Amino acid sequence: MNDQQRVSLGPIVLFGSGETLTTSGKTHEFVARDLLDAPPRIAILETPAGFEPNSDRVAGKIKEFLARRIQNYTPQIDVLPARKRGTPFSPDQPEVVAPILEANWILLGPGSPTYGARQLRGSLATEMIAARHRLGATLMLSSSSTLAFGKYTMPVYEIYKVGEELHWKEGVDYFSRLGIPLVLIPHWDNSDGG
Repeated sequence: MNDQQRVSLGPIVLFGSGETLTTSGKTHEFVARDLLDAPPRIAILETPAGFEPNSDRVAGKIKEFLARRIQNYTPQIDVLPARKRGTPFSPDQPEVVAPILEANWILLGPGSPTYGARQLRGSLATEMIAARHRLGATLMLSSSSTLAFGKYTMPVYEIYKVGEELHWKEGVDYFSRLGIPLVLIPHWDNSDGG
């Protein structure tokens, strides 16, 4: 295998929550510094919060935070409105998710883990994320996306807001691609509620 054929798996950064807290800024700066070959080209997907009428605002706050926090690295940041399958803003629409192919940093954040998993499992967006990650892009997951990308996910809203019994839902199962079929439960001791 020659150097051009080698897979250079990118880092995975997991946040339980707090991706826009001052203290998390050090992590973002570390990731930006690690991208030695080019300035950060960040793709932020709205998908996990795509059910919210203000999902663009949820992802927009992350964009604003990163634009300020890593401004010295001259980031290019795209917010992708990949909100819901079967709509013009689907994670399966090539024109919606195309910026993933140019990104060296892909970020998915807060929302609903079950909604995010349902929209992303087997989607074009997830295939593009996996391709870029295999070629060295950083994959950053926070909050509900950390849950959603596991083999199974905890249905947070369904349990804590609706009162359903404890159970699992099928996740994106991203890590099985890496030979690690795992489940992630971030901030299990968070007392803020779901």
